[in-house]
Amino acid sequence: MSAERTCWQALLLDQVPDALINIGLGGCITGWNPEAKRVFGYAATESLGRDIRLLHVDPNDDRFLGCPESGGL
Repeated sequence: MSAERTCWQALLLDQVPDALINIGLGGCITGWNPEAKRVFGYAATESLGRDIRLLHVDPNDDRFLGCPESGGL
């Protein structure tokens, strides 16, 4: 990928108001925007190059039961 295209993609990711994560074919995180940091709690430097399973939520963790916006499960 060209350096110009990489810069363009980074700029685009930084401007989107939603959490965006790029994942390579092998399951490694290749892109991470500022909103992803807010949602998942990891800075880009902590997540880039890591396996996407870093973001796996344990279904037994009570902090993640249901979606508050939809009224629960």
